[in-house]
Amino acid sequence: MIEAFLALLAHPAVPWALSALIAAGAFGLWVVFRLRLEPVVAAVRRARAVVEEAEGPAAFRARFSQISRQLSEDPVLGEAWRAFVPTLRPVPGGSEALGYTRRPREHFDHALLVRAVDLRFYESVPNLLVGVGLFFTFLGLVAALHFASRGVAAADVRLAQLSLQELLAAATFKFATSIAGLGSSLLFSWRERAQVHRAQRELAGLCHALEARMEPLTAESLQLAGLELLEAQRRELARIARLAGADLPEAAREELAAALARATVPLAEAFAELAAAVRAEGPALLREGLRPQRSAPAGVAAVGDGVREAEPAVLRELRAIRAALEARDPASPAGGSAP
Repeated sequence: MIEAFLALLAHPAVPWALSALIAAGAFGLWVVFRLRLEPVVAAVRRARAVVEEAEGPAAFRARFSQISRQLSEDPVLGEAWRAFVPTLRPVPGGSEALGYTRRPREHFDHALLVRAVDLRFYESVPNLLVGVGLFFTFLGLVAALHFASRGVAAADVRLAQLSLQELLAAATFKFATSIAGLGSSLLFSWRERAQVHRAQRELAGLCHALEARMEPLTAESLQLAGLELLEAQRRELARIARLAGADLPEAAREELAAALARATVPLAEAFAELAAAVRAEGPALLREGLRPQRSAPAGVAAVGDGVREAEPAVLRELRAIRAALEARDPASPAGGSAP
């Protein structure tokens, strides 16, 4: 059996058949790789088209529910999109955009390609092609040396030379499998890397489209938004203080009027009692005259005592009002003595 196997390998047509087989195997693996990778590229292109329909952050936020529903139902990108959505939050500070706490490329990355295609295997295919070519080359050389050794050991010189010529010719053909393996390896490696790069470029385009329609929510951006909010509050408080300062004179006038009204109540009551006493005892006083040594009537004396008691209270109220006004506006002059 070994003799028959070596005789088969030594046949001149075998190297060409093996070379064609190596090339066909490389082409078949390439077709399978392309068929598995193309759905991922097509899905990324569809998702990018859906995202780019929203022109700007405000439009993207307004249409987010529709965009999210379409991408969640995608058979290729649905899982990655559903994992990405919880990282989205409204941007603080009144912005109309959505913010992301994790960049899109952390979800839409090389892992999507790995799920669809065994990239480690297809990256090793060029080495496999080279190895297969060299393997068949050395097998052919072993077979050629095995049959050429009989002629070389013959006593006839012409027979020995003929055996050497056949050995060299066979060795030349046997290297065809190595050439086929090397060529297939180079072509497959070139196209495989080009397709992977194309898929990665599409993923990068999708991530860029998402980032252009959202804002990052990092620790620095949140701190900056907080500082801007505090500054806006400070400006608003300053404006309210200015408005309150403009209304201060009117408030002071109202407080002064109320204090004066409270202070003059006892005085008004005293004058009313005095008027009643004068109406009651006035004729008698006019007939008898007012004598200094004579004590005043009880009603008049009571009214005078009420006036004297009310007078210090009025002064105290007016002094309190003046002190309150000076406390509100220390820069204003004293304005004279209290009445």
